[in-house]
Amino acid sequence: MIFGQASLPPHLQTTRPARPKVHGTVAPAKGMQQLIDGLCDYLDRAGVEFVFNHEAPIKLDEPAIVCTSARAASECLRDAAPQLSESLQQIEMMPVVTATCQYDPAAAKLKGFGCLFPRHEGFRARGVLFNEWIFEGRGPAHSETWIFGGALDPGIGEMGDRELIQLIATERKKLYGEDHEPIGIHLTTWPEALPHYSIDLERILTTLPAPPANVALVGNYLGRIGLAKLVERAAFVAREFRKVL
Repeated sequence: MIFGQASLPPHLQTTRPARPKVHGTVAPAKGMQQLIDGLCDYLDRAGVEFVFNHEAPIKLDEPAIVCTSARAASECLRDAAPQLSESLQQIEMMPVVTATCQYDPAAAKLKGFGCLFPRHEGFRARGVLFNEWIFEGRGPAHSETWIFGGALDPGIGEMGDRELIQLIATERKKLYGEDHEPIGIHLTTWPEALPHYSIDLERILTTLPAPPANVALVGNYLGRIGLAKLVERAAFVAREFRKVL
């Protein structure tokens, strides 16, 4: 489901940035962690203080940009904006599990970006990415990222690591028609990764109370999904806050 800008309240609007000069799929040479590390280093040199694993209730006399899941945003705003907090609490969030697996190069039987699995094909995975065919510098092992979860499989977050590894082996054999022993598997579980893009979410967002003047929200639950849309929203919020401050 896509929410047009006309359907969202003014405090959730963004401005589409100018078209980029470079098109296509891009990523940091050493993966997305390199991007995060670079941002942290830039902010650290600019004097920004990082505090982790710390509760941060919103205060009405301090500016705050809340860049979290809907549920965490609801907790932050419980005292400062109770009506907004209650609305955010109603947003249904779905789990996502990713498994990045390395195999011997000979296991690369398929080439390309990856594939999605239609529900009627009998796969539990949503899809799989073939990493070394998407980005340079991924190798020499064959690397795949399997993606599970979402609204059609909310129970995936309850599976243990052994069950997930066995599930990947089963799904992979169904795709390739043969077994390949992995060199390594890195599992990551996000219990509340994505909002359920439903009519209920549209109803919540189109009637979402405005946050206090000193607060802005950023997150994938605000009607736009994908890294590019999140960056677009973050850039808009940063510009607006700079005008206020």
